[in-house]
Amino acid sequence: MISINYVKCLVFSPDEKTFACILPRTILICNSETGHLISGPFQLKLLKYACFSPNGTHILVRDYDGAVIWDIKRGEEQFKIGGLGFVFIHHGHWHGSIASIN
Repeated sequence: MISINYVKCLVFSPDEKTFACILPRTILICNSETGHLISGPFQLKLLKYACFSPNGTHILVRDYDGAVIWDIKRGEEQFKIGGLGFVFIHHGHWHGSIASIN
């Protein structure tokens, strides 16, 4: 059982059927209607923010030294992106600068 005593933020998938609960070092993917855990917990060193892929099957999570792409259904890390600056394009808005892929 995971103790949720401090939630940094919640991020909803584009279809709003799932949400990511962002804790200081853990991310949980939950069903929006029931609140039940459907994937995770995913552990990282320090979570800053996250966004879902347009189809809701992956989540990009910004860590203190880069970013990680997680496959939600498989519960697996797909790859890491190193660097400090990133471009997140979400609903036509961008934030950050360029990133390097390791």
